[in-house]
Amino acid sequence: MILCFHEISYEKNEYIVSPEQFRYLIKKFPNAQIHFDDGRAGVLRYGLPILKALNKKATLFLVPSFLFGNVPKSELYSSFLKIDDIKYFLKENWEIGSHSYNHQNLTTLPRELIIEELQLSKEFLQNITHRKVISFAFPFGAVNEEVLSLAKKFYKFTYALDKPFGIKRKLILNTSTS
Repeated sequence: MILCFHEISYEKNEYIVSPEQFRYLIKKFPNAQIHFDDGRAGVLRYGLPILKALNKKATLFLVPSFLFGNVPKSELYSSFLKIDDIKYFLKENWEIGSHSYNHQNLTTLPRELIIEELQLSKEFLQNITHRKVISFAFPFGAVNEEVLSLAKKFYKFTYALDKPFGIKRKLILNTSTS
């Protein structure tokens, strides 16, 4: 089982879980892999210390344009990590994965732009981490045969949320907002 989170904090949003909710879920599913999409700041503030205390690691799927502050309004429900923050995850030996360069729905882009999103993200992340980036999480869980085929040319592992493409993950939403 793979649990996919976006943010950990006390703010109110469906994509945010509280530190207490996060700790509870990690303990409830001790064998689950942990993924974080987008590269949000609460993962460093809350997620890293909780997982470190439980002797667990995770995969952080980053969006390079978000690291530079180029974030669409729809994604501004919390703050994002900066490039310098990535060193803390590297020091703890977390895996760094790609979540595309600009976090676009790849199924709506022409082939050339899909390739650009996949390739530029991988190259950028490898340059700043000095590690191979072998994992990719589809933005919005949006994937089709063409996108999957192209992603497999760049990445060893591809992850989807609710589609029968890639390795499936369970999206964890804030259980207190419904």
